[in-house]
Amino acid sequence: MPSLGALTDEIIGHLHGHVDVPAMGTLSTAIDADDTTLTVDFGDQPARPNGVIEIGTELMVATRYDASNGQLTLAPWGRGHRGTTAAVHAAGSLVTVRPRFPRKRVQEAINETIRASSPPLYAPRDLAPIDTGAFVGLGYELPADTLRVLRVDSTDQWGGDLAYRRVLRNWTVRSIAGTKLLEIDRNETLHTLQVTVAANPAPLAAEADDFATVTGLAESAADVVIYGALQRLVMGVELARQQVISPEAMARADKVPVQSGIAISRYYAALYQQRLAAEQDRLNQEYPITLLRRG
Repeated sequence: MPSLGALTDEIIGHLHGHVDVPAMGTLSTAIDADDTTLTVDFGDQPARPNGVIEIGTELMVATRYDASNGQLTLAPWGRGHRGTTAAVHAAGSLVTVRPRFPRKRVQEAINETIRASSPPLYAPRDLAPIDTGAFVGLGYELPADTLRVLRVDSTDQWGGDLAYRRVLRNWTVRSIAGTKLLEIDRNETLHTLQVTVAANPAPLAAEADDFATVTGLAESAADVVIYGALQRLVMGVELARQQVISPEAMARADKVPVQSGIAISRYYAALYQQRLAAEQDRLNQEYPITLLRRG
């Protein structure tokens, strides 16, 4: 299953075309969160790492590089640049020179897309079994992130240890003082309830976070998030390109058509909407709307 790190790499690969990549090097010795001197190996043809560099998800500002010993000097204020967090980095870490798409920004776009996709997407979740014999109060309190109840089953005893499950249709959800309560028809003889709810998907935090495990979404929804993040990131590139005071933008102006980024963003937006609708249909088939009875 894809992790946040794998999703980030795939999105950056799409944006770079897997070929056009920035200069890269290797951190030779570990650094602490407050170090401003680094030793970096850029190989036989050392890069010119002036300006912004990236290690992990941290951006730093480099002011000087000595190719004779690989020593890279950062500005006194150069750690944790552009809202990233200064962190410890191990020897052997990748150093990217002037990253076009910083990993932190890509991961922000991933989580923005996850939040924006719900609804219609949601994370199905089975709550802990509810013992109806121990219940006292107006109803069964649901988790705060519950969007709606998908299914309510009762586990009834047939005799001895033999049990069977049946779908309940006599229930309702009420909101009292901001708390959602599941109310069950008290005329029914019940034993244990198994409730499945639709919840908001959780954001991804660490690079090792597994997409399906952490968000609660199906693994098949990963490409929905990829297309949505690409749409957001490509639009950001187009906006930056419109800054004609940039020498790089002026040099590319006669080679890349104006608003080409907008066209690409629309392409990814169409893919996103197509896959979003398909995932919504899959959820509707797996969790069809239950017809309830009201006594």
